[in-house]
Amino acid sequence: MAVNVGLHSISGRPTALKAKLDTGAQGNILPLRLYRRMYPESLTPEGFPKPGVLEHSPIVLTAYGGAKLMQQRKCRIDCDFNGRKSVATFFVTEADGPAIIGLPTSLELNLIPLNCSVQQGSPLNANRDREQVTPIKDKDDLVKRYPDCFDGVGRFQGQYHITVDPSVPPVVHAQGRVPLNLRDDIKEELDDMESRGIITKIKEGEPTT
Repeated sequence: MAVNVGLHSISGRPTALKAKLDTGAQGNILPLRLYRRMYPESLTPEGFPKPGVLEHSPIVLTAYGGAKLMQQRKCRIDCDFNGRKSVATFFVTEADGPAIIGLPTSLELNLIPLNCSVQQGSPLNANRDREQVTPIKDKDDLVKRYPDCFDGVGRFQGQYHITVDPSVPPVVHAQGRVPLNLRDDIKEELDDMESRGIITKIKEGEPTT
């Protein structure tokens, strides 16, 4: 989503900036090429901001992929949108792409709505609601929260029918080799699963169902 935000240059001249809203960004980005067009009076003959115009910034900017963005320090700009005003900090970078307005400034200028709702539960369910929002930290917490899901072997009721495409030939994978030191353990586990009805032994050449 892109919006036009009113800005004021260093000389007080109003101008407009078409920026992209990014609620996942924690800061505002102003590409150097746009800074040059907006504030030509603040540039050196080489096209870079004059010394002292921008503020020093020790912050390291990174994109979503982890790539670092080269910045030319930062500046504070008076912004205006539909009567809402904000003195926003923009990081002047040499990155390509549009200007970006992050979440904090978007909320200050009311560029995006933030809808919150509060639901009041009955006193009878107060303890149950507190129990449900307790975070699960490890496997033991998960087992304590849902003990029925970890009691015995779970089974689906009835039968499940799988429809396959008859035009697609079946794929047969070669049997994987098992290390000698694991064969006894694997056989013991398979025998235990077979005795509990989890799996069924199938004879060679017998069709599966």
